[in-house]
Amino acid sequence: MSILEPALAQKFIDKTAKHLEYNINIMNDKGIIIASKDESRIGNFHEVAFKMLEGTRDSGIVKKDQIFLGTKPGVNLFIDYKNKHVGVICVTGDPDNVHAFANLVKTSMEAM
Repeated sequence: MSILEPALAQKFIDKTAKHLEYNINIMNDKGIIIASKDESRIGNFHEVAFKMLEGTRDSGIVKKDQIFLGTKPGVNLFIDYKNKHVGVICVTGDPDNVHAFANLVKTSMEAM
């Protein structure tokens, strides 16, 4: 069983993103989007999250001219539980504009 439960992750997004213009995605340890403000993305593979979790990509920043499977521009950050990376949370948008917000969302998610 994964530490990140899709239903709980979706509930977190529903409460957090309700009044926000940015999309938020939560990816599990296999790089699959398990929760999103944009329901059409749930179940899709997210290449940047996968590469971060397998250790082949150290930055989760995606700029608009970069193309990765299932990924849009934004900031991707590890979700840590007991000092272990268990998933990735992403805030979609111009990285310069969403970086501080992404850190806030990540911290809120980990506190749950």
